[in-house]
Amino acid sequence: MASDLDLDAYLARIGEKSPLAPTSDALLALHRAHCAAIPFENLDILLGRGISLDLPALEAKLVRGRRGGYCFEQNTLFRAALEAMGFRVTALAARVRVGTTEIRPRTHMLLRIDLPEGAFLADVGFGGDGLVHPIPLAEGPETWVGERGTGCGARATSGSWKGTRAVSGPTSTPSRSSPISRWTSRWPTTSRAPTLVRPSS
Repeated sequence: MASDLDLDAYLARIGEKSPLAPTSDALLALHRAHCAAIPFENLDILLGRGISLDLPALEAKLVRGRRGGYCFEQNTLFRAALEAMGFRVTALAARVRVGTTEIRPRTHMLLRIDLPEGAFLADVGFGGDGLVHPIPLAEGPETWVGERGTGCGARATSGSWKGTRAVSGPTSTPSRSSPISRWTSRWPTTSRAPTLVRPSS
């Protein structure tokens, strides 16, 4: 997958100058840069357009077209970039838990990155209350968006996120991610489909 990516164009899109070594510092820098440069956007879903997770389509839209995308688009592109730089990445499926106590279907994609110091969860495609940096996949670490106690919190507990997402299994290949993305983007009762979410000005 990563061999087909125009890595230089991607790095230019997010404001990074050259490929980085697969380290935790590099992961942090890339995650922050991606979130700052490529916004969450679901316009194609609302317009009834198909969502392609093929790298050429993602590059045309998010990189050369300078648009945003939703979780499957964003994290598929980010995964390809990380793999091209030598990171070990696994795509995961998750249940969005914001605003509900119900058990929702697995309609969200995020990433696990394995580094010498341990595993990290990365998610560049959640939107406004999402992570701006990866978090260790370990007992106890917390991250917050907004002021502590009033923002959106996430805690990694026994391999799952509590509060915003619950990780429930791998979607390790595009062939497994694509059907979930297709259902999420087309089914009217999923959490991402009915409401306009556009880039902020």
